[in-house]
Order: sequence, then structure tokens, then C-alpha cells
Amino acid sequence: MFPNMMTIVIFLLITAIIILIGRIFSKTFGSIIEILLLMRLSIYLFETRSFIEAFVLISLSATIYLNIKMIINKNKRDIGNELKHKLKKTKYIVVPQKKDYKRILIDLMLTISVSIGAVLFLFIAPETYGLLKFILVIGLIGILGESVIRIGNFISTHIYFLPDEERIFIISPFNSRNLPIEDVKSVTRESKPDLLKLHSFFTFMSANQDYTTAFEPTLRLSFPGENIYITPEKINEWQYIFEKYSETKQTSNYNKVLPMSHPKTLKRLFWKGYFAIALKGISAYVILLFIFIWLDMNISTMIIIILFLWVFNMFVSDKVIIAGTDAVEIIEGDLYNRAKIIFAKAGISNTKLYLMDSPIYNGLTTGMNIGQSAIMITKATTQLPINSIEAIIAHEAAHVKNRDVIVNQVVRISFFVLLGGIIFIFYSELKLLFGNIFILIPLIYFVMILFSSYISFFTQRTEMRADYMGAKLLDGGRYQMAQGLIDLGNAQDNALKKVIKYKMGDAKEVKRKASIERGNWFSRLIEFQFQLHPPLYFRIYCLSLSLDWKKTWKKWLIGRISEPVPDSFKN
Repeated sequence: MFPNMMTIVIFLLITAIIILIGRIFSKTFGSIIEILLLMRLSIYLFETRSFIEAFVLISLSATIYLNIKMIINKNKRDIGNELKHKLKKTKYIVVPQKKDYKRILIDLMLTISVSIGAVLFLFIAPETYGLLKFILVIGLIGILGESVIRIGNFISTHIYFLPDEERIFIISPFNSRNLPIEDVKSVTRESKPDLLKLHSFFTFMSANQDYTTAFEPTLRLSFPGENIYITPEKINEWQYIFEKYSETKQTSNYNKVLPMSHPKTLKRLFWKGYFAIALKGISAYVILLFIFIWLDMNISTMIIIILFLWVFNMFVSDKVIIAGTDAVEIIEGDLYNRAKIIFAKAGISNTKLYLMDSPIYNGLTTGMNIGQSAIMITKATTQLPINSIEAIIAHEAAHVKNRDVIVNQVVRISFFVLLGGIIFIFYSELKLLFGNIFILIPLIYFVMILFSSYISFFTQRTEMRADYMGAKLLDGGRYQMAQGLIDLGNAQDNALKKVIKYKMGDAKEVKRKASIERGNWFSRLIEFQFQLHPPLYFRIYCLSLSLDWKKTWKKWLIGRISEPVPDSFKN
């Protein structure tokens, strides 16, 4: 039996109180207190509740425990305290920000609008949907944790400029930054915060760090790997100071953010809202399921509607992704001309090229068919050598030519159709298994792992084929494609190192394997069996062999099995 929502809320609050009690004492003693109290709570649950209820409540308590620990992370506090300590030893200027509580209120209203369907389902749907409710509560706990961080940043963030050290300190218990001003790529002024671009539910591939606190003129400081948004008082002065360090200057006075009532904004809100609910939120399909329950529909009608919705989502996928990324079509210039040549070679002349204003190095393809497809690259990617940009575009053009977007979607839905068929055929046998929690939980995790590996198999094949076919569209062939992957991987690594440094300050540098290097056997296992892309080192290696597609596919298929094996076993 799934516990009622009041019981869930009470035990989540008890877990939060236990963590607060632990924080009263020193780190070691506090941790011991937390463990003892959580163990006592678990014993109490098993003594007073059914096994399933106790298991659900303990799982949810563990989820809220991990989320709270993430929010009050000691390392984040230490970094903030370290920055405060440095301020005492150097000259600094406070960067004051106006604070308007309507700003955070509207931010929270956007979160609620995306999540309200899931909340209603929890309270209204019958107990037979207990497993789905369990998953939804876990998702809502994550959303709640993110909202707490956004509120905390709004209330507690302080910004300082250190002219002698040429740094910006952003100090917050949740999200501090130590930013060398010499790293700033550009300084852009906007008329006010664009919530549809700053709220994480309404964006995709953005890496925006939102420190805005009012609906006032906004500065965007573009750093490698992330954009910083602030709303300083005396914005003209701060724009002038920061622009002295930037690589590029803003040509116009500011970028105007249109009011919410403007027709262009309403259209953007519609598609971004659809993107937020259908792709990033957790409400879309539970709302649909709730309608099914309310109308008492039969299984056949449900399946037809779900298939129709899937086809509709595929048909509008280009509009949804373009809206989610705020991409702008490229219609002229050298890059446009080079892309058109590649598209003509691939036989996809009607494909459009879009630019995403993002500091992340990457590209993607969207659209249900060749005539409706769009290739999108980020602004950061355009900073790579032109031959490498061509390689990335050619790779994406091969995806369009092979209709890989629709192929991958068919692969995904085929899994669920097959799973549904198995449940329908063997329902009586499975019903007996579902009554045993010790079988049900491992079975759920097995299906999740199987799904990840299944999807990985097909998507990795399409990536290898896109490398192979994309190379044929380039004047430099395989060498140019391989060099493009090398440049992309190195740029991603360098940007990630910068972001880690901004977060960690002068803390010990985190060592990471380069993207184009071959890692240990466990990392290779994860990369080959569960990630959507094969590891870069293997893709580059295959391009260097000058094999035809059949042999390339075979090489990848063997590598998928042999590469994760520890090298010591091969000797």
C-alpha cells in the first residue's frame, strides 16, 4: 500500500529536522547523531508499517536527505568562507544589486506551472498508481531542492570586484564563483532578466548562472563554459569597467527583452512552455494519465492517443528544440555558405542552420524528416577552427541524411511497446512477482539498466555512421573529421576545467581524464554500454583506419564488447 501524502510530508519533515539536529554539533559527532536517528526512524517504520510502506518512506527519506546535503554542502560553504577570508586581505568594491521580491516570486510561479500536474496527480490519482506516485515524489523533491537553491541565491548572494587581483567574487552558500575577469569573453547588456532564458526548466544547453535579483537592466558576463547574469546598480559604470577586459564589445546599447504580453513573447512562451512540460518537467504524461483515469478510457484508446501524441511531438520537435535553445537561424556569411555546400553534397539542401547562444561546445540535429530538419551549433563551437566547425556540421548533416532523429525515437518507443507486450502476455505470471518487493525492486532496476544499454547500442551506431558518412562530405575527409573531434573534445575539456576552477577557487585542482584519452576499464564500460555517444578516443581511432562502413561497424561492435574488459585480462 502506498502511504498517503500527509504521511510522506511528515516523514520528509522529520528527516529534515534530523539533519538540522546533526548540524548543531561538530562534523564528526553530528554525522554520528544523524546516522543513529535515521537508523531509529527506519526501525520504527518497519515496526509500525507494512514492508512496502516502510520501504517507500525510507527511500523518500533517503532522497530528501541527499538533496538537503547537496544544498548545505560543506565544500560549497568552505569555498564561500575562503572567498570571504580573502576579501579581508585585499582591496575590493561591492557590486550592489537591487532586490525586488517579485523577481523570485515569478520564478517560483514558473516552476509551479510546470510541476502542478504532478502534484495534482499525487493527491487525486488512486492508490493503484503507487509506483508512479513514488517516482513523481522523487522528481518533485529534486525540483524543490533546485527551488531552494534559487531562493537562497536570491536572498544571500553578494558580488565583489577586486581591482588589484582583477577578479570577481560571487559569494553564496549555494553557488559561489571566483572569476578572473581576464577570462571574460564578452559583456552584454539586456533591458531586464529574460526568465524564459534563465529558468532551468525553459532552457536547454544554456549553462546560464542566474544571480539576478530584480527586473532591472541586466549584465551578462560570458566566461568559458558558463554565462553569469547580474543586475547591478549603476549598470553603466560596471558595464564600462568589465568591458575593458572583454574580448568583444557590444555594438548596441542593449538587447531589449520584450514584455510578456508581446505577441513574439507569447509565441515563445507557448513553445518554451511545451518544451518545459513535455521534455524537462514531470507533469506532461501524468496529466495525460490523469485524463485517462478521469474519463475511464479503455486500453486501446489510451494507446492510440499516446501514439498520436508521440507523432505530434516528433512533428513539432524542431520548433520545440529551437524555442528551448533560443536558437537563431543563420542566413548569411562564410559559415552559412560552407554549410550550404555540405548540405548540397549530402542531398539535404533544404536543411536550415541555427546558432545557439551558449558557451557549451556542441551541436545537434532536430526535425522529423529531411525537409523539416535543422542543424544547430552553439556560439562557443563557432570559436573552433573553421575546418573543425565544418566537421561538426558534416557529422550533423549525416544524421539528417540518415533520418537518425526519427530512427532513435522509433527505437525508444519500440522498447516500451515490447515491454508492454511482455507484460500483457505474461500478466498473470508477473502479477505474482510484483507482489514480492524483493523481486519487484531489482526487476525495476534491471529494466532501467537494460533500457539504457539498449538505447546506447542504437545511438552509438548512428554516431559512428555519422562520423563515417560525414567525413565523405568534407574536402579533408576522415582526417578533417578526426581533427574536428579532437578540437571539440579539447575545447570541452578546457571549458570544463575553467568552470571547475571558478567553482573551486584556489582549492586543489580536480584531475580528469581528457575526452580524447582512453580511460580505465570501468570508465570504458560506462562509455560503451550506457552513454549515447561512443568515447571520442575510439571514434578518432576508427577514422584513422580508413575502413569502409561495414568494417567500421564491425570494429565498433567488437570494441563495444572488448574495450570494457580490463587490459590485465587481455595479456
